[in-house]
Amino acid sequence: MSNTNNKQESVAHLPFSCQRIITQNQPGPQDCHGCPYRHFSADRLQTALLATYSGQGFSTTDLPEIMNAVKQEHFHVACTKVFEVTHGIPRGQGLEGESVTHPNQYVAKSRELEKSASDTSMKKEVKSE
Repeated sequence: MSNTNNKQESVAHLPFSCQRIITQNQPGPQDCHGCPYRHFSADRLQTALLATYSGQGFSTTDLPEIMNAVKQEHFHVACTKVFEVTHGIPRGQGLEGESVTHPNQYVAKSRELEKSASDTSMKKEVKSE
């Protein structure tokens, strides 16, 4: 009789921060990870931003400021500016006064804002009935 343990140990895999994504683990040609502000060409990034966020208030007038931040290698600043534009946050406020530093932070704040907007919309509907 074998004395081996058949239980698989679960290993905690923490998601990478923006800093780690930008400076390490460069994506290869067939990979689907990385920071688009760091790893996309300027043309590809502009096309992707317009295609992805045009329905959320993003337009070509937003591109110069974002692309300038990318050119200066301030990738987190560019990402934060896109977040502000697409979530209707005044420029410079970012995520509660901070720049984006982690992809999960971006998603969590986005969901929080979406839920808050949804709750506010539902309260207005109830009041008007």
